[in-house]
Amino acid sequence: MKNLLSTLLLLVATIVFAQQQTPGTPPFNPNSQPNPNSAPPNQQSPAEQMPPDTRAPAHNQTASPDIEKELQAAFDHEPVLKGTDLKATADDDSVVVSGTVENEQQHKIALQLVQGKAGDRKIVDKIVVRKKT
Repeated sequence: MKNLLSTLLLLVATIVFAQQQTPGTPPFNPNSQPNPNSAPPNQQSPAEQMPPDTRAPAHNQTASPDIEKELQAAFDHEPVLKGTDLKATADDDSVVVSGTVENEQQHKIALQLVQGKAGDRKIVDKIVVRKKT
């Protein structure tokens, strides 16, 4: 009888102990989504560190003046684009490529160069093709 009572008491104690949670640990919710903007304790996310009128910089995005220089160099060094008049202007949201090319092949290559440098920016194509082939 003592063994039965001891076993029953141990079982009840185990169940009660298992239902208790450690302080500071939120209950597990399988439907909850992790917050991608949450920063480690005592740290702010980049958006929280910026003044309210300043946009947080995009991850791995090249500065606009650098993109313009890189694209102009790419246009100048691409043999197929010799003799064309191409210019790229960039801001944080878009890259505008303008100018004149002789044919559709040059147009396609110019756009491929821009796509390789634009990152997440929108590409605005203002290139004029002289001869449609």
